Amino acid sequence: MPAVKNARSVLDVESFAYLRVDGTELANVCRVSLPVQPWKYGKAEEEKRSLVERLTKAFAFRALWLSDWAAGAEQGWRFLANDDSLSSLEGVLSNGGWTLVFFDYQPSLSFDALPRIPNNAETALRLLRELAATAVISSWCDDLEWLIATTDA
Repeated sequence: MPAVKNARSVLDVESFAYLRVDGTELANVCRVSLPVQPWKYGKAEEEKRSLVERLTKAFAFRALWLSDWAAGAEQGWRFLANDDSLSSLEGVLSNGGWTLVFFDYQPSLSFDALPRIPNNAETALRLLRELAATAVISSWCDDLEWLIATTDA
């Protein structure tokens, strides 16, 4: 795969037919939401999985923060191997309360606990920069909306 200049180009948010994508006050942070019509959720969930798969192919090193909101999960960081699939964690992730961080290098295997899941553009971008990551996806307690921060647009 050719070198990717930035994570924003990998997202290709213009290709989404079901997910709603809204900009924020910061150019490289967006909100991705499920459609208003519940009957479109299935296709929108497929687009969410595709989004994560594209970022994973481009930036194979990932760290997952699970908050105490995540169902049945112990709070803390999980460092995912290049070939680890998120499908084994789908029951946990579907409740929200997590942050998935993508890197283009092998990150340190210890990060400080997150005081809270990023819930606005500024905190998402700050986390991206503090961890020297390429992309951050945060999901609040219901997983209906994701906040995505990427390297420069």
